[in-house]
Amino acid sequence: MNFIITIPLEQKWSVQIQDSGRVSETSAENSAVLRLESSGHSRSKILRLEGRIFCIVGDFIIPEANRRDEEAFLQRFLSGFTTERLRETKGNFYLIIIDEQEQSLKVMSGMMSILPVYYASLKDTLILSSRADAIVQSNRDDFSVSRKYILEHLIFGYGFLNNTLFNEIKLLPANSAIVLDNGKWRVSQHTLVKDLFDNTPKPWKDSVEEITDLFIERIADYFPKKRYYSSLTGGLDGRTVLAAGLARGREITAYSYGTESDKDIYIPRDICRAINLPYRAFILDKDYAEHHFLDDARAANRITEGNLRFSRATYLLLAREISRESEFMLSGNFGSELFRTPRKPGNMIAQVVFAMYGTDSDSELADIFRNLPVLRYLEQELFKNELEELITDCLEYRNSVLKTHSKIQGFYIYLFEEVFRKYFGPELILENQYITNRTPFLDFKFMERVLRSELAGCNSEYVTENPFNRYKGQVVYPYIIKKTYPELLKYKLDREYSPADFLTTVGKLKIAYGFILRKLFIDRGRYRQPGYNRLAMSTTIGSLDSDEYDFGLINLKNFAPLFHNDGWSDDYISFNIMLSLFDYMKTLTLENPNVRV
Repeated sequence: MNFIITIPLEQKWSVQIQDSGRVSETSAENSAVLRLESSGHSRSKILRLEGRIFCIVGDFIIPEANRRDEEAFLQRFLSGFTTERLRETKGNFYLIIIDEQEQSLKVMSGMMSILPVYYASLKDTLILSSRADAIVQSNRDDFSVSRKYILEHLIFGYGFLNNTLFNEIKLLPANSAIVLDNGKWRVSQHTLVKDLFDNTPKPWKDSVEEITDLFIERIADYFPKKRYYSSLTGGLDGRTVLAAGLARGREITAYSYGTESDKDIYIPRDICRAINLPYRAFILDKDYAEHHFLDDARAANRITEGNLRFSRATYLLLAREISRESEFMLSGNFGSELFRTPRKPGNMIAQVVFAMYGTDSDSELADIFRNLPVLRYLEQELFKNELEELITDCLEYRNSVLKTHSKIQGFYIYLFEEVFRKYFGPELILENQYITNRTPFLDFKFMERVLRSELAGCNSEYVTENPFNRYKGQVVYPYIIKKTYPELLKYKLDREYSPADFLTTVGKLKIAYGFILRKLFIDRGRYRQPGYNRLAMSTTIGSLDSDEYDFGLINLKNFAPLFHNDGWSDDYISFNIMLSLFDYMKTLTLENPNVRV
């Protein structure tokens, strides 16, 4: 479900609500028009309360105890509503509050702002939407592509802070609302992640039982009444969510994806056979690579406005196929990031983010930016000013945070406020076209309590190599499994030990031994793409023409070789980031003559 609101700023307005299934260009001159664009299973709910209109768009999770009378619960919850009350909510949704009498409006998304809110102030009109391209399509004004954003996207993998692909459109900051009162609008931040840290966190041994019980209590509301799909791989996050669902007696089909030989296929398959649980494997084989990957990648790219990497097209396949049998899927997203400190750059967190907090010298950090390998794919002279502006922005952001917080806390502020919504967000946006993906580890009340304990990754050392810190970053999962569905403790993970090993002395020695072996024999210096991604890319990329993406901004001498002889594999992450953005820009400019590059 998407929305777009067009509201005049210098005249009194009345509100129109249109659920037309598409964005229309017509509206009365003195109307604030809210249009809801239905897609797939998505839905909205509109309530009138205390002279105000409340519109909930998306997956606002009603607590299990209140599902017999959802309307009564919503009326109680929304009565006297303030934005701080969002901290009590669960799910990914938009909340729009309109008061015609007071000529006021508030627009926000759920906690951590996984769903984006875009806004533009154009010719005495404020336009807000869940999609930036909807703002472009609803307005005849010209929109210019931001070179600075292109630079940010290639360097970080997504925009830095609140810039978008268009100079005229901004992204609402994390945990914020856009507020309009009598023709004046402002951005209001209701929750600051930096306020959640505790410099004297509770020892992990004293908090693990409490955190375990809290998760089991909070996750109950995330389970739908009907059969749902639950992610199960070779890791701990999905297994923990599955265990909690089985303990509640829910009807569940476990699922995973990969090639036949992947641990993420045969481990969950063996587990489900042993416990007699329905399981579905999505096999990404040569047939998928040859006949479906490119179409899925381009469709996913369009839905997510160029923000989902080509290599993650699989999520469209999963959502589309699962939606034929269920309305819901549950995943372990955000769990690892909450408990385990990332140690090196990869597909989710760029090199420069680690440099921002690992480099003390401003000049050294600036030089790192100026010498980034990804810059060779651009006509650098055209981006010279934008690069210096970005360096200044990053230095100001980094130095402001480090005045009051440690390196690891600063890193986690960026992780929670930027990476969560910009890396995981597009995945959920894509899936929401077909199905609702619920992510219980993103529960704010749970996160808030974890951050006060040593279990949280933000309470470890920065970029730690300490095996103990890695251990305590995983130990809460076995505690949850033990209390919910202990049968799942005994089956091996993809690291050749089982969750049960976290709970015994002998098991801990086995974990330590495995850690040492991996350090000795596995090269962790380079990100390895999954086999099914390599197959899909090798099969597909050669059919694309690099010239299609030449907007006069690209250095084709360096960019074009990536499309031939698997040249992309030497710079896999950068190539996927560039291909997603440039392919979307091509579609955008072809379909919208008012967009200028």
